[in-house]
Amino acid sequence: LLNPDLSPNSAIWHQILGTGFSVTLLQDLSPIHIVDVGASTHGKLTEPYAPLMEMHLAKVTGFEPNKEECERLNQLYASSGQYHYYPEFVGKGGPATFYETNWYMTGSLYKPNDLILQSYEQLGEVTKFVKAHAINTVSLNKLENLDEIDMIKIDVQGAELDVFQGAGDR
Repeated sequence: LLNPDLSPNSAIWHQILGTGFSVTLLQDLSPIHIVDVGASTHGKLTEPYAPLMEMHLAKVTGFEPNKEECERLNQLYASSGQYHYYPEFVGKGGPATFYETNWYMTGSLYKPNDLILQSYEQLGEVTKFVKAHAINTVSLNKLENLDEIDMIKIDVQGAELDVFQGAGDR
């Protein structure tokens, strides 16, 4: 059965999955393939889909352009062969500009709008523009080795539409 104490998100998944019967049924299925775009995490099993990971109901292909964070994710989940992270910028595919900020989790393909960000408590403090970088984005529909996607989590500071546009009919 699903233990609601497994992670902060378990209560939500418990409501979604309902009874122990649902969990038992899901455990008989192949793992759900989750694509995580902007996969940076606050620690092991803090992802919104962590209960599925804990129950071995998910395999994850993650994309995190920050190389150090990508390496950390691969080390964090090295004991499982179900989670793989790649240091790629996912978007429409092709050249783009990455706007680095003072906190690696808030960089974006779109320049921070200081006027709007300052109107939110403390958000302006962690989204200060540092430097623009010319980069290339990959589109999900061009990734040949990417299995069929069952679920997608996107955390890319305003570039979500770019990710969907690059996904095509995936």
